[in-house]
Amino acid sequence: MPANVLIVEDEQVICELYSAALEGLGDFTITKLMRADDAVDFLRSGAIPNLVITDMNMPGGSGMDVLKAAKEASADILCMVCSGSIHDRARLEEIADAVMEKPILIGEFVRRVQSLLQKSGARP
Repeated sequence: MPANVLIVEDEQVICELYSAALEGLGDFTITKLMRADDAVDFLRSGAIPNLVITDMNMPGGSGMDVLKAAKEASADILCMVCSGSIHDRARLEEIADAVMEKPILIGEFVRRVQSLLQKSGARP
């Protein structure tokens, strides 16, 4: 079964870059949203992705809203923050399973995603 990944990123180019990197790894079901409130609604609708990748600053709320909704939906959802503005890294690391500060090297992004999905038992 393909791994389900939710990407929440308001910059279209970055969102497409993340998506293309994941598609290059294998079979993924990828949902891409550009607003935090849309991601929160998606997660509250009963969707349970294996991994949520979120920015912190975007329209409709914050990455923290997305992280909280993911963890409320299921403690099994892994969360990765990719943001250029990480103000309280220690607090983020308590909630998220991985934190990466932009600019992000795509090779490191791929390694982190692979590591998280192996941890969850999901396979691309």
